[in-house]
Parts: sequence; C-alpha cells; structure tokens
Amino acid sequence: MSMNAKEIEQYLTDVRYPTDKAMIMSSAQQQGASPEVINALRQLPNASFASASEVRAALGKNTTQTR
Repeated sequence: MSMNAKEIEQYLTDVRYPTDKAMIMSSAQQQGASPEVINALRQLPNASFASASEVRAALGKNTTQTR
C-alpha cells in the first residue's frame, strides 16, 4: 500500500523526539489519523527515532513522495 508522505507528515509534527513506534502511533491516533495512516505507522520497526526525518526514512518504501 502506498501512503502519501504529506498525510503522514502532519501526524509527526507534534511528536516529541526521541520517541518510539508506540508513542508515534499513540500520538497519531489521538490526533484522529485515518486507518490508512495508522496502518502505515504499524510498518515502523520497534526502534527509537530521534526525529521525524528518521521516521520518514523508516517508512520510505511504504510512502509515496510528492513534490
């Protein structure tokens, strides 16, 4: 499934870093993320992320970059 990177990005801006997958998913759910966004975030590895760019890199193959 391809996911628009801008759609996911809006749910990463309020996250406090460093953080982990569970906190990213929790924050997105609290902000009302769509099921598609939640499913994309489920693809993240169980790791620590220092920034939104690290999250984007981890999701890279599951997102569609828009210019």
